Amino acid sequence: MRRQKAYPKRLGALTVEFAIVANLFFVVIFGCLELTRLSLIRSLAQDAAYFAARAALIPGATETDATNEAKRILGTLGTRGVQVQINGGRGLSQASTELRCEVIIDLKQNMMMISMMPGWKEIRAVSTMKTERYNDVYKGG
Repeated sequence: MRRQKAYPKRLGALTVEFAIVANLFFVVIFGCLELTRLSLIRSLAQDAAYFAARAALIPGATETDATNEAKRILGTLGTRGVQVQINGGRGLSQASTELRCEVIIDLKQNMMMISMMPGWKEIRAVSTMKTERYNDVYKGG
């Protein structure tokens, strides 16, 4: 007596079912990874804006110091396409009473799927701080 394979007629249906389910499974997995990376970049952008503003508050600091600090922080995640603007592009001056640091990250250079969605072009993070610059020498009395 010959032994038959179990469910030989079902083999084709199993292959088709796997082809459909595997595609959905991989889309869900890669979508989760993409959203996780987006969340990390967004959080790191806010940190970079804050620490770049702090670096620019130091007396004698330049706009380049703030930009380098933001890029150093964002470099830990391998972020590309980073722009840093201090005071809306006006830069730093001794008369500035407020410092506004804006970090802009281009999503096309950092994401695969999310950058294809309409309206998702960049991430912006802003940090605003009061400066403590002295205009005159302290006069006691």
